[in-house]
Amino acid sequence: MIKFIYFDVGGVFVNCENYFKKVTSDFKIPYDIFLKQWDTYNDSITRGKIAPQEFWGKVRDNLQIIDGATYDFLENWISDYIFISPSSDFVKGISSTYRVGILTNIYEGMLSRLMQKGLVPSIKYSVIIDSSEVHMKKPDAEIYELAQKRANVAPIEILLVDDREDFIKVASNFGWQAIQFQTNNPSASIKAIKKMIATAQI
Repeated sequence: MIKFIYFDVGGVFVNCENYFKKVTSDFKIPYDIFLKQWDTYNDSITRGKIAPQEFWGKVRDNLQIIDGATYDFLENWISDYIFISPSSDFVKGISSTYRVGILTNIYEGMLSRLMQKGLVPSIKYSVIIDSSEVHMKKPDAEIYELAQKRANVAPIEILLVDDREDFIKVASNFGWQAIQFQTNNPSASIKAIKKMIATAQI
């Protein structure tokens, strides 16, 4: 029986495929060059060691960008995201029946802004595990251990909905149930989730 459902954010509630398109366009930065900067600092940002605006400051220094000192990097980053309404509607619908949580690799201040903008359902989550706050990230084992402890149910009673196959694999290794969300086919994914929940209740 499934008693607790964890949802990822990127790829589940929002489509992030066009990330950094706006900032690279605004400052005429070659996209591959910007991604190299991101790769350098990705781990530190995801673990909350540096904030998104600090990252932007480092990019400006490294690429010798004169303008942009007051540029709201996080806000413009979020503007690249596309709302996935079916998954949001689904979570709102099941939140009165199941305990629901968020388990996500995300960046300081982003989750609250996404909720304020209605891009992530603003419901009463039983648990929120934000990588930038707990200083851990998927697929590291310790973040799953923390999520399992806070869910306070048996591993088999946890379902993880995530778009990343490698993140799903670790959850399965912990004895969780898991399903890979298809970002570009949310309706099919929700149908599969419903089927998994129904099967688990038998």
